[in-house]
Parts: sequence; C-alpha cells; structure tokens
Amino acid sequence: MISAGLDFSGPEAAFSVCDGGKLLFKGYKPMSGRDASELAIWIKDSLASAGLDFSKVQEWICGTGPGSFTGLRIAAALITGICFERENSKFCGVPTAIAMAMGHNLSQGSRIAAIFDGRKEEILLFEMEVSDSGRILHNGKTDVLQVASADLSAYSFLTAFSRDREALKSLDSRFKINYIEHLDAENLCVASSYSATDIKELIYIRPAVFVPPKEIREI
Repeated sequence: MISAGLDFSGPEAAFSVCDGGKLLFKGYKPMSGRDASELAIWIKDSLASAGLDFSKVQEWICGTGPGSFTGLRIAAALITGICFERENSKFCGVPTAIAMAMGHNLSQGSRIAAIFDGRKEEILLFEMEVSDSGRILHNGKTDVLQVASADLSAYSFLTAFSRDREALKSLDSRFKINYIEHLDAENLCVASSYSATDIKELIYIRPAVFVPPKEIREI
C-alpha cells in the first residue's frame, strides 16, 4: 500500500511517500511566514518525482503535533481535501512527537518525552512510553513547565527539534536532549498502523487564548 506522511507542525513542511516498507520520496520545504500557497503544488511535484499522483496514494497520514496551531490546521485541511470523495484513499493523524522519538534504541517500558519551546521561559512536554513490543505510544500526559525549574530526570530519553536548541540551552547542562534537524515523515507512515488518531484531534498543549475582536472603526 502506498502511504504519504505530511507534517507542518513547525516552520517547514516534511513530506514522505512509502510503498510498504520502501521509502519512495522524502523532502522538506521551508514555509516562510506560514505561507502555504505552494504546499499542494510541492506535494504534487514530489509525488511526480516518484512516478505517482494523488490518486495513487491509498493512505494519507498527518502529523498532529504538538506544534503550530496554523500549520497543523493547514496540513489537516489539505489532506482532508485531497481525500474528499476518493473511495480508495483514507486518512488519519499521528502525533508528531511519536515520529520524533522513533529510530532510536529505546528500552521497553521506559518513559520518554518530546519537548518544545513554549516561549516565555517555558517548555511544552509530550510524554510517551515504549511498549513491550518496542512501539512508542502516547500515555495521555502533557505539561507546561518552567525552563529554570523543570525536572526531567524521570525520562530515559528526551528529544527536541534543533530549532529550539537556544531556548532549551539551560536544560542541556542538566539533561541529555537528543536534537533532530528535520522530522522523518516516513515515521508517520510506520506509526499509523498502531498510533492512528482522528485527523481532527490536533495537539495543542497550551490551550488557545481567546482574544476579543477590536471594535469596528468607521472610516
């Protein structure tokens, strides 16, 4: 089965296409200012480079975060639109954090976490566990912690994006953080067999804040 994984949880889009266990395409696209106007065209061209088009992809997997509110919604909406009224295409979500932690030699039963820059001297934490079969699963715990006082000693493995290294530097002297430059979107395809979620269940660790609209000005 041909599957495609798309993640737009941060300042770049990550896209991969797999045929069973074989990787057909992997690429990244910087998304300056969250401008996604060329995202669908880039995906179309990426599929074409692998000799495919939208109709050939049977499963689409969206990275559901944690991440940018705007980016996550754009990716989820795009995949939903691509699959609209395509009977041979299905779609689902997989937490971005699970894909971040894959590919490492992790002990069964260990507690692990992905951490993100939460701004304002805070970090966002997404906790996971390694099952007896070696699969990485979310255990339902998320948290917002102060960088200065965060105690991460309970975790045997921590992962974060390199783009957050400066914000997390005060943690580096206390805990080992495994930084990754890019998300391997093919991990979304692999994890979809055991960690699939509803594509609408996007992960926002810090609740969205309501900002009242400004008063209408008469011109």
